[in-house]
Amino acid sequence: MKTDKIAAMTMVYGSERLLKLWVEHYGRLVGHEHLCVISHGDNPVHREICQGLNHIVLPRAFDKTFSLLRTKMVTNMVDAFLSAYHAVVFTDVDEFIALDPAVDMSFADYLRAQDPTMARAPIGLNVVPAEVFDPEAPKDDAEAPLSHPLRINHDVVFAPHMCKPMVTYKRTSYIHGFHGTVRYGPNQEADMLLDPNLVQFHLKYIVDYDSRYKALTADLDAVREQHPDTKNQQHWKDADDVYSDFVARLRRNPHLGQARPADIIDGKVELVRRNEKPAAYGIRTVDGKRPEQAFTLPPEFRELI
Repeated sequence: MKTDKIAAMTMVYGSERLLKLWVEHYGRLVGHEHLCVISHGDNPVHREICQGLNHIVLPRAFDKTFSLLRTKMVTNMVDAFLSAYHAVVFTDVDEFIALDPAVDMSFADYLRAQDPTMARAPIGLNVVPAEVFDPEAPKDDAEAPLSHPLRINHDVVFAPHMCKPMVTYKRTSYIHGFHGTVRYGPNQEADMLLDPNLVQFHLKYIVDYDSRYKALTADLDAVREQHPDTKNQQHWKDADDVYSDFVARLRRNPHLGQARPADIIDGKVELVRRNEKPAAYGIRTVDGKRPEQAFTLPPEFRELI
């Protein structure tokens, strides 16, 4: 039953503009017939965008167990697809993987040529809103079609926690948020690696940031009213503060100029084991510090989305 095809999967609530771009992007990479979209709540726009795709609609439910249950469900869904696919790419709807233009292969052929025993994590990059360094730059227009976002927003900052094991070839247990892998049982060796030929553009800060994260904050506030002791999803709290802190950190540090992502991380990152039993693995900087200097993508990278 297993084939040499590559599938791409996401789970999404709202975020219609991003979902349309996600379908266009991954459809080009692996073929629209190999896409799977899990809508967390019925949405007529999702149904329109996902015509001809594998589209699953779940009832909208959000409580203090959401992060844990989502991780478990996606783990099982990816595993099911691996019965028929050589590899599965799972991302959030604002995460866009691409192959370094210097590699003379298609995205799918490249994934097929890699070691199938290891999940592959791309170089994670937070895309910086153009207005951070150019106050006159056009801002995101929530009413306009989303196309080629890197042409305007071509500054990025390396984000180690966004080096997520997004490409899997065998059953993989994820850390909450999919930022690493967990190894159960007797084999505690790492089952993921950082692939410098893959890059991941995280569009969190440049597309519909206010509406998307404030909606999540409202959901979380409702959960906290019912369960004051819950600590899940703290990283979604206070959307305005998160954005302001992100911008301030970049503005107070010198810009690195134009650079290739692989050159920026060379010798500066490592795979670390976070727990003993079960073992948990993820990517971090060698010095343990959060990168706070932006750099500009070379022109050939700006056409990847």
